[in-house]
Amino acid sequence: METRSEQFLHAQIEEFTKQFAYQHIDGVSIEIQDFFSLTKNIKKFTWTFDQQSKHYKITVQLEEFSLVNVNKVFLGFAHFIGYKEADLYVRKPIEHGYHYLFASLKQKGLGFCCEIDIIA
Repeated sequence: METRSEQFLHAQIEEFTKQFAYQHIDGVSIEIQDFFSLTKNIKKFTWTFDQQSKHYKITVQLEEFSLVNVNKVFLGFAHFIGYKEADLYVRKPIEHGYHYLFASLKQKGLGFCCEIDIIA
Protein backbone atom coordinates (compact mmCIF):
# COMPACT_ATOMS: atom_id res chain seq x y z
CA MET A 1 0.00 0.00 0.00
CA GLU A 2 1.27 3.44 -0.89
CA THR A 3 1.94 6.05 1.75
CA ARG A 4 0.57 9.57 1.35
CA SER A 5 3.98 10.87 0.34
CA GLU A 6 4.30 8.14 -2.33
CA GLN A 7 0.83 8.98 -3.64
CA PHE A 8 1.75 12.66 -3.73
CA LEU A 9 5.02 11.95 -5.56
CA HIS A 10 3.26 9.78 -8.15
CA ALA A 11 0.60 12.44 -8.71
CA GLN A 12 3.22 15.18 -9.10
CA ILE A 13 5.27 13.24 -11.64
CA GLU A 14 2.15 12.19 -13.53
CA GLU A 15 1.07 15.84 -13.71
CA PHE A 16 4.57 16.93 -14.81
CA THR A 17 4.58 14.43 -17.70
CA LYS A 18 1.35 15.90 -19.12
CA GLN A 19 3.18 18.96 -20.44
CA PHE A 20 4.99 16.99 -23.16
CA ALA A 21 3.81 15.94 -26.63
CA TYR A 22 3.57 12.16 -27.03
CA GLN A 23 2.93 10.24 -30.20
CA HIS A 24 2.75 6.78 -31.71
CA ILE A 25 6.17 5.89 -33.12
CA ASP A 26 6.50 2.78 -35.32
CA GLY A 27 10.01 2.06 -34.06
CA VAL A 28 8.84 2.15 -30.45
CA SER A 29 6.07 -0.32 -31.22
CA ILE A 30 8.60 -2.69 -32.77
CA GLU A 31 10.98 -2.31 -29.83
CA ILE A 32 8.20 -3.02 -27.30
CA GLN A 33 7.37 -6.23 -29.15
CA ASP A 34 11.03 -7.23 -29.51
CA PHE A 35 12.03 -6.52 -25.92
CA PHE A 36 9.21 -8.42 -24.23
CA SER A 37 9.35 -11.29 -26.74
CA LEU A 38 13.05 -11.88 -26.06
CA THR A 39 13.25 -11.19 -22.31
CA LYS A 40 13.56 -14.14 -19.93
CA ASN A 41 11.02 -14.55 -17.12
CA ILE A 42 8.12 -13.14 -19.19
CA LYS A 43 5.12 -15.48 -19.05
CA LYS A 44 3.03 -13.30 -21.38
CA PHE A 45 2.57 -9.67 -22.35
CA THR A 46 0.12 -7.47 -24.21
CA TRP A 47 0.32 -3.92 -25.44
CA THR A 48 -1.80 -1.35 -27.22
CA PHE A 49 -1.52 2.32 -28.10
CA ASP A 50 -4.25 4.46 -26.59
CA GLN A 51 -5.15 7.19 -29.12
CA GLN A 52 -6.82 9.37 -26.50
CA SER A 53 -3.98 9.55 -23.96
CA LYS A 54 -1.25 8.94 -26.58
CA HIS A 55 0.28 6.36 -24.22
CA TYR A 56 1.45 2.84 -24.89
CA LYS A 57 -0.37 0.53 -22.45
CA ILE A 58 1.66 -2.57 -21.62
CA THR A 59 0.84 -5.48 -19.31
CA VAL A 60 3.57 -7.97 -18.49
CA GLN A 61 3.08 -11.16 -16.48
CA LEU A 62 6.24 -12.60 -14.95
CA GLU A 63 6.94 -16.30 -14.50
CA GLU A 64 8.78 -15.64 -11.23
CA PHE A 65 7.37 -12.55 -9.55
CA SER A 66 9.44 -10.55 -7.08
CA LEU A 67 10.33 -6.89 -6.71
CA VAL A 68 13.88 -7.70 -7.82
CA ASN A 69 12.55 -9.31 -11.03
CA VAL A 70 10.09 -6.46 -11.59
CA ASN A 71 12.96 -3.96 -11.35
CA LYS A 72 15.16 -6.03 -13.68
CA VAL A 73 12.46 -6.17 -16.34
CA PHE A 74 11.44 -2.53 -16.08
CA LEU A 75 14.96 -1.09 -15.93
CA GLY A 76 16.05 -3.34 -18.80
CA PHE A 77 13.10 -2.08 -20.83
CA ALA A 78 13.79 1.57 -20.00
CA HIS A 79 17.45 1.18 -20.95
CA PHE A 80 16.56 -0.67 -24.18
CA ILE A 81 13.91 1.72 -25.44
CA GLY A 82 14.57 5.12 -23.85
CA TYR A 83 15.88 8.16 -25.68
CA LYS A 84 19.25 9.47 -24.54
CA GLU A 85 17.99 13.00 -23.85
CA ALA A 86 15.60 12.33 -20.95
CA ASP A 87 13.72 9.52 -19.21
CA LEU A 88 11.30 9.93 -16.35
CA TYR A 89 9.46 7.21 -14.47
CA VAL A 90 7.55 6.53 -11.30
CA ARG A 91 6.34 3.24 -9.80
CA LYS A 92 3.35 2.49 -7.61
CA PRO A 93 2.00 -0.76 -6.23
CA ILE A 94 -1.21 -2.17 -7.70
CA GLU A 95 -3.29 -5.17 -6.66
CA HIS A 96 -1.17 -7.91 -8.27
CA GLY A 97 2.08 -6.09 -9.01
CA TYR A 98 3.41 -2.66 -9.92
CA HIS A 99 2.38 0.11 -12.29
CA TYR A 100 5.01 2.28 -13.97
CA LEU A 101 4.52 5.55 -15.77
CA PHE A 102 7.52 5.95 -18.09
CA ALA A 103 8.15 8.92 -20.38
CA SER A 104 11.10 9.20 -22.72
CA LEU A 105 11.76 12.49 -24.46
CA LYS A 106 13.88 13.90 -27.24
CA GLN A 107 14.67 17.55 -27.76
CA LYS A 108 11.76 19.98 -27.84
CA GLY A 109 9.67 17.81 -25.47
CA LEU A 110 8.67 15.24 -28.10
CA GLY A 111 8.66 11.58 -27.20
CA PHE A 112 6.60 8.63 -26.06
CA CYS A 113 4.93 7.56 -22.85
CA CYS A 114 4.25 4.06 -21.55
CA GLU A 115 2.02 2.83 -18.77
CA ILE A 116 3.39 -0.54 -17.76
CA ASP A 117 1.77 -3.01 -15.38
CA ILE A 118 4.11 -5.80 -14.27
CA ILE A 119 2.09 -8.47 -12.51
CA ALA A 120 2.43 -11.88 -10.89
